[in-house]
Amino acid sequence: MDIDPEFPCAVDIPMPPFGNTDRVLLILEAAKSCAGGAMVTTHSEPPAAEVRQWFNRISTRTAQDADLMVDRLRRFDARRVR
Repeated sequence: MDIDPEFPCAVDIPMPPFGNTDRVLLILEAAKSCAGGAMVTTHSEPPAAEVRQWFNRISTRTAQDADLMVDRLRRFDARRVR
């Protein structure tokens, strides 16, 4: 996945097998709280495999916002990826 130069820091939240429908509003609200703005996307690893792990990614402009997202979404196994 290419890094957007406007949003160099990121946090991944793993999706359970049946999706993040119960969490998506919390993820979007957390992203809205970033002082510098944020972008929420979805991606998978490995990208071209038949069976993949899907993630929601919150990309932020600052490391402080990314760290805040990890703290706010720790219960969903959020992790800093860049």
